[in-house]
Amino acid sequence: MRRAAFDHHSTLAWRSALASRAGVRHVGLPAVSALLSTKRPEMLDFALRQVARQRGAEVELVLAAHGFEPDRDAVRRALGDRPHQVLTFDGSTFFGDVLTAAARAASSEVLLKVDDDDWYSPDAVHDLLMARRFSGADVVGMPSEFVYLHANDDRDDLTVRRNHPSELFARFVAGGTLLLERGLLRSLGDFRRVRKFVDAQLLAGVEASGGRIYRTHGLGYVLRRTGAGHTWQRDDEEFRRPDIVASEWAGFQPSLALEVDPLDRPDGGR
Repeated sequence: MRRAAFDHHSTLAWRSALASRAGVRHVGLPAVSALLSTKRPEMLDFALRQVARQRGAEVELVLAAHGFEPDRDAVRRALGDRPHQVLTFDGSTFFGDVLTAAARAASSEVLLKVDDDDWYSPDAVHDLLMARRFSGADVVGMPSEFVYLHANDDRDDLTVRRNHPSELFARFVAGGTLLLERGLLRSLGDFRRVRKFVDAQLLAGVEASGGRIYRTHGLGYVLRRTGAGHTWQRDDEEFRRPDIVASEWAGFQPSLALEVDPLDRPDGGR
């Protein structure tokens, strides 16, 4: 309902309608360049589908393949007519340097950092842009409210919903949902030249510079934890602390707002 109100009944929609009647092209929500850095070829198809399914927003993908050469024809087929760029980097390149290069190559002034293994609803980018518009924040993101914990030796897989308040100004948002302007990133000295904690250091820089961070709803995002392959290490039990867990369910149980494709379920739709 809020999305419909924003698109069709807000001051932005009103100005767009007036401009259209006057024969003037009115620019509404800005185009976004999604920065996807990945060292995992096995996750690439999944990640491409998360970008390709976005609706209600103009999204360019800047794919930064870190340590491998992707099949460019396969990338093109997966994205259809969506604009994209493919960059490649040696595996020893710092993660922060990879992201900075991707940001500099981006065509849009608004940048979105996405992760290769997390789930995004088809409206994720639109909702982030909507929150940016009504909050006026320098950085917008979603909380890691829903977390999928992949099965390990001593337990089955779980979906955890955590007590992360949303629709408020906050110090932290999920690193796979960071939306900000290219100019702000440049003013902060780009992404730090580090191998991990890139997101936390960027947010700390925004806060230190007096910038504001807004956390919108988390219904369109699921953080995946598989126990390996992450740039930041954390015990899975940290995601299940009683003081932060609202609910948990066996298996993969995302919000209905995710509109998950059966192909993208952990079991591949089987």
